[in-house]
Amino acid sequence: MLGTKVTDNEIDQAAKIKVSDLLAIDLWEPKNNVRVPLFHSADIRITVPTSIRECQAIFSHFSSFYQGVLVNLQAVEYIKDTIDDYEIRFIQSAFKTIIRHDDIPTYKRYMYEYQIHEPQPTRCPISMLVIDIESRAVVFLPAEDVIMIDLWDAKANYRVPRFYTRDRTYTVPLTIEMCHHVFPDFFPSDTGNLVNLDGVEHIESTPYQAYLKFENCELRAPLAQYKVRHLKKIFPLIKQ
Repeated sequence: MLGTKVTDNEIDQAAKIKVSDLLAIDLWEPKNNVRVPLFHSADIRITVPTSIRECQAIFSHFSSFYQGVLVNLQAVEYIKDTIDDYEIRFIQSAFKTIIRHDDIPTYKRYMYEYQIHEPQPTRCPISMLVIDIESRAVVFLPAEDVIMIDLWDAKANYRVPRFYTRDRTYTVPLTIEMCHHVFPDFFPSDTGNLVNLDGVEHIESTPYQAYLKFENCELRAPLAQYKVRHLKKIFPLIKQ
């Protein structure tokens, strides 16, 4: 699963986690008014991209056409010059995008047209967790299917990336409930937390809080007190 690496609460670089290595999912707030899922394995944390800059780290072969838009030039069929705009058409797609002349200097337009005909890079069959904007289904989208990225208002004052393929548009998941659709076997250990119980070593309990401790790592996930009595039948309970 592809995303951006989180180190010391800072978004670092593109990274991936094997779905089979995923231990826990919770929510975090990388910036004001934006809460997104955070995915934990034993040794890495990744999140979904929330800006064009973060998308550029993941899709490093995309070109920054103009502010806030990334385009996979290998997916472009042609750039048509009209009176006021450039019309960009994509291969085997009815999708097109319009860009004003003022947004692209002439030299860049010719540079892009040259790059359209360059050999395509080696495909990378890694998927991202996304939401189909039309159907609202949460799915894994192969990164190689993305042809363009921009930003949109998923809700008021909440701008996040939008991913275009040749026939559909997707955006990033924003809630734990959306993640639970894709990982239905993960246990809701507490509000805003999902846990892969296969990776749990034991329960740690204090008078005020309980946690699920994972095997072979320092990772812990909060556990609601009323759920302790159910899970202590499965895992050892260590009181602190």
